[in-house]
Amino acid sequence: MSAAPMLPGTAVSLPRRTPERVLAATGCPVPVVPEQGDLIEHWHERELLSDQPNRTSLPTHESDQVSQVTEQNQHESAPALHALSLGAGVQSTTLLLLSAEGRIPKYDVAIFADTGWEPRSVYEHLDRIDKEVAQPAGIPIVRVRAVGGSGKRSTGDLRADSLRPDSWMRMPVFVADRDDKSAAMVRRQCTDEYKLVPYKQEVRRRLGYVHPRPVPRGMYALSSIGISRDEFQRAKDAQVQYLKNEFPLLYLAGAADGREGWTRNDCIRYLNAAGWGETPKSACIGCPFHGNRAWRDLRDNHPDEWQDAVDFDRQMRETPHRGIKKAPFLHRSLLPLADAPIDKVTRGEWRDRQVDLFDAVADEEAEQLVEEGEYGSCSPWSCRSDTAP
Repeated sequence: MSAAPMLPGTAVSLPRRTPERVLAATGCPVPVVPEQGDLIEHWHERELLSDQPNRTSLPTHESDQVSQVTEQNQHESAPALHALSLGAGVQSTTLLLLSAEGRIPKYDVAIFADTGWEPRSVYEHLDRIDKEVAQPAGIPIVRVRAVGGSGKRSTGDLRADSLRPDSWMRMPVFVADRDDKSAAMVRRQCTDEYKLVPYKQEVRRRLGYVHPRPVPRGMYALSSIGISRDEFQRAKDAQVQYLKNEFPLLYLAGAADGREGWTRNDCIRYLNAAGWGETPKSACIGCPFHGNRAWRDLRDNHPDEWQDAVDFDRQMRETPHRGIKKAPFLHRSLLPLADAPIDKVTRGEWRDRQVDLFDAVADEEAEQLVEEGEYGSCSPWSCRSDTAP
């Protein structure tokens, strides 16, 4: 007999498997345990449990993982839709610019799933790339939100929904573990409910098969995801037959270290050269995955948004939630955000501060190019731009 599915909001230690992955991978009926009937109904309604699961599991090795996704897509018929999953951060903005330039195939649509709690800089950046990049290239940017559900669980505003009394804890906040000795994260539900589900709903709408009408077998959308080489382990399949994921950054040439695929730093260099050096990091204002550096940046450079996060952190503990029994916190110290030790530089941040040799050389060459122009000299046989006359 299968074990009962884990409720969102249950404290676990990373790494972990999400309930939708575990349940979608099994062909067995979903067992019902006390007080879970409405949650399972919610999962079915939001398409977190799929009637046609994609059972392909990706290997963990980088080359095997990437090649398997590629080979799978090559054997499919042509996609009915080519969509960009636009988070408006560094990697997805890079893909939009590359598509607008014609360096990668043009997208039919770029879909931005809005949690309602993005930083002001993200919304301003989204407006700018829409006006200056997407519209001139003929790539519509569509903004979608998670709205509705049984009992009107979602209003499209993650912050407001997370403070509704007796609602499920959607965000991966920190709580004390069973022994009250360290912090544990509750299971994350916000990405699925506020990002993936509305994205999939928009894809289905554009395919012409709104849920619950089944998408015909063989019809699918190709979804372009901005995952760079330094985070290849995040490249996953879409878990549904009508959606196939691709990861263009993993195959681009021209990386600073000469290897196939761009890193996040390669994307940043490209954006700087293209005039988009101020591209923000896309994450909710009060995301518990923020490290100390992100919290410091919010406090020091965005005081209004910092105060918003501090207020939310406090209000969480004043609001009863289903699925957790201990007090939730945004910071892993289990202290109120206003008192958390965010000025401490973590080991991970020290590692990020270490400059990679290839990145350093590429940065120096880029600065020299801006200062002095293209290298070399002109001749009748070779142009500095290496383009034919």
